[in-house]
Amino acid sequence: VSSEMRTVKRGGKKYSQIKYDYKTTVGALLTLCYEFSEAEVKVSLNYDPAQVEVESLPRFGMRMKTPIFYDSVSWTGRGPWENYPDRKNGALFGEYSMSVKDYQVDYVYPQDNSNRSDCYDFTLKSPNRSLQVYSMEPFNLRIWNYSEEDLEKARHGYELPQRDYLNINIDKEIIGVGGNDAWGAKTEPQYIPSAKEPHSLSFTIRLE
Repeated sequence: VSSEMRTVKRGGKKYSQIKYDYKTTVGALLTLCYEFSEAEVKVSLNYDPAQVEVESLPRFGMRMKTPIFYDSVSWTGRGPWENYPDRKNGALFGEYSMSVKDYQVDYVYPQDNSNRSDCYDFTLKSPNRSLQVYSMEPFNLRIWNYSEEDLEKARHGYELPQRDYLNINIDKEIIGVGGNDAWGAKTEPQYIPSAKEPHSLSFTIRLE
């Protein structure tokens, strides 16, 4: 890992920039950049396949944790129910709002859930605070109050712990659910992110 810090000017504003370069274990290169100002944080992530040794990615994006006191979410994207890249035609694009509890989808057998596709922004709210994320390009959004590790271990819903944070996934690419024949068919190739192609994601975080 290598890092660089500097001050940059953009649009009349000064930003403190921190950039990290990573070489992954499969041969890809990642560049993660944060730009901080008084009111917001700009985040960008770039993936260079370089000499990558795998064919596909389950997802490309970032996750972050926020305090649990945010209890509602509104977003511009597909909804109101969960949808995935290969399961989204019935979810209309629009502006939606609901509680974080209702945003999550509980399954008898715990599994990936709650994704909303083609989002351009979302806002988490509590009675006294709000956190807004917005982008110029569409992204996928998932919100849970447990971790990926919790989800992998659980075999029943009651085994999922209620953490003291929200786990937010912001993904530019995410694999589809597949199962077109209702009997476990593999995901169609066009809905599987390629590890051999470059990917990028950028968004802005604003606290109020």
